[in-house]
Amino acid sequence: MEENLPSSILDLGRDLEKATPATFAAVVKAHSLPYIKIATASEIATNIRPGHLWVMNLRSAYAHFLVENGGDIEKAWHLLCLYEETAQNLDWRDWGCLYRDLESSLNHLVKIAKRAWPSISRKVASDETYLWADAICSALYNRDAYEEEEIDEDETAV
Repeated sequence: MEENLPSSILDLGRDLEKATPATFAAVVKAHSLPYIKIATASEIATNIRPGHLWVMNLRSAYAHFLVENGGDIEKAWHLLCLYEETAQNLDWRDWGCLYRDLESSLNHLVKIAKRAWPSISRKVASDETYLWADAICSALYNRDAYEEEEIDEDETAV
């Protein structure tokens, strides 16, 4: 099994520090590290530059679909299922486009959160915007995942 050397991961981190949303996917591709693809690299990038780069994972994709469809939970889940089915076949250009597409949705969610919770928003620095966006995406995903989950009759039997 091929492993990532710590120095390789640090090199990726140094390059992500200089990356922009437009160059993010190309930087990850250029490093071609086993087991570090878009989702993992985006977590690294968000921790390095939380005011400029964001997390790209199922939770953020779900939140994006939710925003893009006016809060329609059923439609967002449907799109997320389609996304999961096709994600493994996407090439790097597609990933780059998807990554950039998230920006407006994440900014929209942060803007709503700042209005809803002004006391919290005063504590979040502008350079932490996408850390907060990631927390919001996780909360939305977790909230709606439980609403969509069907309870099996056998599981409720005592």
